[in-house]
Amino acid sequence: MTSARPISNARSRASDERGPGSRESVEKFDLIVLGAGPAGIEAALTARSFGMRTLIIDEAPQAGGQYYRAPNLSVQDMPSTPEKREGDRLRVRLAEADVETWFNHRIWSVEPAYRVACATGVHNRLAEAPALIIATGVVEKVRPVPGWTQPGVMGLAAAAIMVKSYKVVPGKRVLLAGSGPLLYDVATKICAAGGEIAALVDAVPMATWMRQTPRLARKPKLLAKGLAWMAYLRARGVKIYRSHALCEVLGDGEANGAMIRKVDQDWYPVEGSEAIKIDCDTVCYGYGLQPGLDMSRLLGAEHVYKRSRGGWTLKTDRFLRTSLRKVYAAGDVAGAFGIDLAGLRGRLAAYTAAMDCRFIEPKRFRLEARPLKDSLPHSASFGRAVNRLSMPRRGLVAFITPETTICRCESITRAKLELAIEQGAHSLTTLRSATRCGMGPCGGRYCLSAASTIIREELEIEFGDIGIVKGRSPLRPVHIRTFTQDFSYGDLPSRRPPPL
Repeated sequence: MTSARPISNARSRASDERGPGSRESVEKFDLIVLGAGPAGIEAALTARSFGMRTLIIDEAPQAGGQYYRAPNLSVQDMPSTPEKREGDRLRVRLAEADVETWFNHRIWSVEPAYRVACATGVHNRLAEAPALIIATGVVEKVRPVPGWTQPGVMGLAAAAIMVKSYKVVPGKRVLLAGSGPLLYDVATKICAAGGEIAALVDAVPMATWMRQTPRLARKPKLLAKGLAWMAYLRARGVKIYRSHALCEVLGDGEANGAMIRKVDQDWYPVEGSEAIKIDCDTVCYGYGLQPGLDMSRLLGAEHVYKRSRGGWTLKTDRFLRTSLRKVYAAGDVAGAFGIDLAGLRGRLAAYTAAMDCRFIEPKRFRLEARPLKDSLPHSASFGRAVNRLSMPRRGLVAFITPETTICRCESITRAKLELAIEQGAHSLTTLRSATRCGMGPCGGRYCLSAASTIIREELEIEFGDIGIVKGRSPLRPVHIRTFTQDFSYGDLPSRRPPPL
């Protein structure tokens, strides 16, 4: 038996009672998958194979996520790569399946029960399901340095998107800095696209790379790919500074150079070392990836801090159930372990959701889902090794001067944060309340991680004690008409003015 009950392929539609004048409706499904990367795609396809009416939502115009990101439709001569070919295969499988897809939909709210609100242009679209799979991937870790808010400075992931989607290099002469395999991946892409790399600045010493080699070797194809990147860059004559870190971006309103410093094993600047100036017009940098927890923080799910998983992550059981009823984690939101684990986790999350919602029987679940669960630890070993290489060490905080902006949205400097910490703001929640750090349009995706490092440095406490903040709606900036929609003033209830 493949399904515990018959399911119609046609989704249902119900009126949404949201007050006078509302013209919105809610589209009903058995399962909603948030995110159309490899984990989300595999989750949606697996769930649909069990007869679940499944919706997958993503802000991008096509499925694939960041790793298998599709080229922009305006680019006709994008070269074929293994990533593009695998991404195309995933997109074809999704297109051929009976899965409802909402692309170009920006999720701005997720409510209990579970109702998802999406902005598409200036219009609001609502979907509802009793079960939810969160497959929102990762966000990049950055650490502020003086000058980092100028035009010409971006994350490594942003640079990769420019090359993958638009076949555009981020600048004429690019400095790349940071840690982990993504640094070499992006450098290779920029070189292959015809860009000039001023230097590659890797905070990780070669000895640390060598220590992780046995763990990386458990995935020989991925290890070979990384070694090929390094060999390619050497052959192109790219200057590589190991055990160095970006300490300042030069320029007056526009990046025109950068300063780097030699760092020790904890990435503090080596005493007596002199800063090295690198001439460039663009700086791309980042220190690994961390789970993207916007949706789960808004829903109030339980999280846990695990350095080996990339930092704060969704707490799950062995079958990817979160602390919330019928909410599941797929892919990197349960630990940033990379592409090799994404599909496995997506399928396992779908199996668990299908059994909990009675679309498959427990016997089938035991026979088919448990082998998936048992294969996860081996695949996770590679991801843990990458996180050991990528995770920013605490010494980077030494490069953040009192005048350095931490929260770009609210123009909050390190000095303002330190004053609030001195006055008793010892958690991210209290720090956000005291300073508005993390309350801008980005929702703290860039600044709160850096703010945590400042709290840790000032108070000598661990990240787990600093905590994580609850999410706020809207999760992304949306047009005001998304909220208001069309209404008639005559439909609004009128009240008699109070007597004077």
